[in-house]
Amino acid sequence: MPDSLSTARRLKEHLRRILAESDWEQRFGRLLASVDRPQQTISPLFAALYSPSQAIRWHAVSCLGIAAAELARQGSEPVRIVLRRCTWSLNDESGGIGWGAPETMAEILANVPHLAEEYASILVSFILKREQACNFLEYAPLREGAYWGVARLARARPDLIRPWQEHLLDAATCETSPPIIGYLCLILFNSNISSGQAQRFLGETGSRKETITLYWNKAFWNISLSYLARNGAPA
Repeated sequence: MPDSLSTARRLKEHLRRILAESDWEQRFGRLLASVDRPQQTISPLFAALYSPSQAIRWHAVSCLGIAAAELARQGSEPVRIVLRRCTWSLNDESGGIGWGAPETMAEILANVPHLAEEYASILVSFILKREQACNFLEYAPLREGAYWGVARLARARPDLIRPWQEHLLDAATCETSPPIIGYLCLILFNSNISSGQAQRFLGETGSRKETITLYWNKAFWNISLSYLARNGAPA
């Protein structure tokens, strides 16, 4: 037992160092190929979601998607276990705060597309108004992550997000957080939603000057809401 615990600690520390590096994706790929089972990386990656480092947290999200794609080679159930871990962490009964859980769900669904249809409605339910869904995330920072997640899934599977457009735009009328507004712009662009209400939202946001830090395409961008409203995701 001490040996296994020591090995787990070393893997956790090694992984954190990898996530802090500029070539984290290549290093993680080599690590994933070197372990006995891809499941060994899952718990250390979940722990990294709680890091004070923004880079480590977001790189952990991306790596969980990569690890899930490798897990999917064994079948769908190992990936479902990880997705259930995400949803459980957002439940009040879990006793914790599910930092990074909505973003991780979206990244996994983008990397394991055959499960996206099964879980897309759960991801969307985290941001719907209370009267529309029982999974609404009251805590705004967690809800910001859910909006990012919906934008990420919209990029990978716009067909799964487009049917929710009215509910999403309705929910957005209650939001004031600049990151959420920015993510909603990405949702509309990625889903090709062009209703009158969507165009009004984008037109109004196009005059806003706030800047947000956006993690997109595995890179960080300091970008204005007006840019996102007019252009969608950065290149």
